[in-house]
Amino acid sequence: MWYDVILIFVILTYFRAIEGKRESVYQRSKNRISYGRESEDSGRPYMVYNVIIMKNGKVKSCGGALASSRYIITAGHCFPEDSDIWSIAVVYGTNDITSKDKGHQVTKTYIRHPLYNVRSDGFAQNDIALIKLDEPLNFTDKVQTIRLPNKSNEHESFLGASATVSGWGLTETGHPSNVLKEANVKIIDDDIICRGPSSLICAIGTNDETPCSGDSGSPLIWNDVLIGIVSSGFCFSDSYYTRVTRYLKWIAQNSDIKINN
Repeated sequence: MWYDVILIFVILTYFRAIEGKRESVYQRSKNRISYGRESEDSGRPYMVYNVIIMKNGKVKSCGGALASSRYIITAGHCFPEDSDIWSIAVVYGTNDITSKDKGHQVTKTYIRHPLYNVRSDGFAQNDIALIKLDEPLNFTDKVQTIRLPNKSNEHESFLGASATVSGWGLTETGHPSNVLKEANVKIIDDDIICRGPSSLICAIGTNDETPCSGDSGSPLIWNDVLIGIVSSGFCFSDSYYTRVTRYLKWIAQNSDIKINN
């Protein structure tokens, strides 16, 4: 009981704090993620905002995508070692994470890929994780799952494709946004621009539109399909995404998410 009371207090305190700190920022950067734009209301009903609460009191936020009524796909680097996690607060069903109408649920259950690691050059490998909700969500016009690639897409490179990334991370002002933003990026394969490993999707945005710090775990969407997860990058420059097609089998084995042929 005391755990639940303290946890609710921590979550409410966190959201009241970001509501106050972000309000003036939102007024100045209403149409940006990092030179991006505000998402349409209910336009991305699969988006979730994860607040990871550590035992030492530190708080980390990451994006994610709802892939079934109980499972969220996000980045592995959002989570430190298991012993450090106190709880995970999941916000869903809203573009504005300070809205009184937002849905939220608290869980402790997540699965990070067992081979997750960070290379000597700073890029992560197997940067993917699943969050399991204690209770299944009810679907509405504001709460829906994202489509995953089919098994037949396993070797698709998506090279040259235009995709969209969205999140609540830093804007060009250097501050996060309380309202969901999105940006268009193009998937490329350029030895000069792309400094990351070929195992990751590399993309660049038009007019400096990119994800930034705080957008970790957010989905990269192509034709309404989840093809990437924000892993790392350089704000206003190249960004890197975990290639979801490489983990379809792992996702299916560790969740109730269905992968089509």
